Amino acid sequence: MEFRVGIHRVDSLDVAAIRREAAAAAVFVLPPTIGDGVSFFDACRATFPLDPPLYDGSRSWDALADSLCGGLDQLEVRRLVILWPAARAMETAASKDFEIALSVFEQVAGNLADERPSVGKPKQLMVLVELSFAGGI
Repeated sequence: MEFRVGIHRVDSLDVAAIRREAAAAAVFVLPPTIGDGVSFFDACRATFPLDPPLYDGSRSWDALADSLCGGLDQLEVRRLVILWPAARAMETAASKDFEIALSVFEQVAGNLADERPSVGKPKQLMVLVELSFAGGI
């Protein structure tokens, strides 16, 4: 697997193979059941280290981006991989929320890559978004 920073839409994901190939990276796998903004927030709370934490009922996309940045920035690894299996379900059912979710990941990737000393240690984030209905888990 070639590590490519940024958001990438793919036809299929082989989660087990990517985990093996990305051994030096922290790998996070979102559940394949995300269908809207509410379930996306729930999945993020369950999947990622968040700092500050997001509490149930919180639906602020800006707060989510800040919390993801804070939590992922605290990890010791330089490379991070987020796998989003079966993302087409959300893209189809809640396209606006889907596009906002992708923009949150783009914002997080940019913030984590910032090399200013006051920001923290720069990190590389690759997000693979599977656009088939059957997740590769």
